[in-house]
Amino acid sequence: METVYKGARILNFANYHKLKIPSPITRRKITYADITFLFEGELHYKLNDEYIRLKAGDAIIFPTGSVRERLKTDKYARYASFNVIFPDGVESSLSGKIKNAVDSSTSLLIDRIEEDLKYLSSRSSDKCLSIFFYLYYRLSESAESNENPHYKNIKQYIYAHLAEKITLSDIAESCHLVERYICTLFKKHSGMTLTEYITKERVKLAKRLIVTSDLSLFEIASACGFSDYNYFSRSFKKIAGMTATAYKKTKRAMS
Repeated sequence: METVYKGARILNFANYHKLKIPSPITRRKITYADITFLFEGELHYKLNDEYIRLKAGDAIIFPTGSVRERLKTDKYARYASFNVIFPDGVESSLSGKIKNAVDSSTSLLIDRIEEDLKYLSSRSSDKCLSIFFYLYYRLSESAESNENPHYKNIKQYIYAHLAEKITLSDIAESCHLVERYICTLFKKHSGMTLTEYITKERVKLAKRLIVTSDLSLFEIASACGFSDYNYFSRSFKKIAGMTATAYKKTKRAMS
């Protein structure tokens, strides 16, 4: 099953109406985002090798490029999962467990998606993805309300200084935090090291600039805070799955 809407694609969707023991999922890096809502029971995962236990009412987001694993367990669960490919600039930086993100309306909306998917039409596809995006952005609101204020301040500093050299000491001074605490906090909430997160955000910015500006790749690398073009090239290919040159050609051919 694949549903397409405004560049987004739902590759797979599952909505379990009864409690079941979930099958384990082998550890691997995913090329799409996985969003799972837990209605009843427990689910046990690893995100980038960090253990996460979900309880009823929680949701979890495995962002594109993350390493996902669902652990074998004898616990029952009722849940719904989406595997989604987002268009450029749409996927948020959400990652990991989001507490208290699921309520009765979540289940009703997901049931509506399931019902509409029975009809293979562009209109039903539009409706399905419109509802999905509503649920996805609602997760953002839940995450923000639950978000550690220190973690939020760190991210805001990073976004404001992506074009500049960002050091751990600069973040610590600006946010009035101890450096070791920043590293621990960031790994806990994002599933990535600080350096990995900054690099990922710089590549996301570079992808947007490739599409929306007439800057050369060298100029884009500099504008995104990469002082070394070779490092930019390696980072872009690792995160985007293709070289910056190939990405530029692909996007220009589509426009």
